[in-house]
Amino acid sequence: MKKILVSIICCLCMGLTSYAKNDPQDFKVIAYRADGTHFEGYVTTALRNYFRPKVSTVGISETYKGEEKKYTSDEVVKIVFPANKNNTTPVVYEAVTAMTRTSMFSKMKPTKTPIFLRLIYEGENVKGYVMPYLDQTLTTNAVADWNIMTYTYTYFFMTADEGIAKPYWTDMDGVIPNLKGVIKKFLKDFPEIGEMIDKGELKPKEFRKNPSIVYPIMDDALAKRKAKK
Repeated sequence: MKKILVSIICCLCMGLTSYAKNDPQDFKVIAYRADGTHFEGYVTTALRNYFRPKVSTVGISETYKGEEKKYTSDEVVKIVFPANKNNTTPVVYEAVTAMTRTSMFSKMKPTKTPIFLRLIYEGENVKGYVMPYLDQTLTTNAVADWNIMTYTYTYFFMTADEGIAKPYWTDMDGVIPNLKGVIKKFLKDFPEIGEMIDKGELKPKEFRKNPSIVYPIMDDALAKRKAKK
């Protein structure tokens, strides 16, 4: 059964929420081990600070502000921040192997160890994740050079067959020339989406406003491919 865990707007905004006071419930997590068992504990940073890229270890204590024990992403494979009065929707991070690059010009490679990505969509055939990304733009003019740093998000999809999270879009400001062609290129694994764009059934502006809009489409496309086999 398909389900969108949280809308992408809520997903991103919740991570930036400022807490007036440190509420222990904001630091509480349920950690799931690789063997299927789970335990409850507390992390030292609130939910908003977990929006960091390529996290492969997590420190969890038995009590609030207690002594931490470090767990790798091979030991703990899922972290859940339960719903509470500050965040009404549970927030889930899963440890997955993901395709990333070490620099703008390097080739895409799978991570050597699983990293925690935030789960935002879970369907029968595909899962959707986001990871924070630091966008740096150098602007030069006659007066001064400006290095603008913006925190944004990279979107991933992971099919049930492959088990590797692949990035397909990074949010960024400004005009993107040939936006339709760029979207189709990044989503070449799903020509069905390209066909929808060509027919006007999916507007590039709608996709850019909410890149997670394609997850249900991916899910349906994969289901139809399986049915044909």
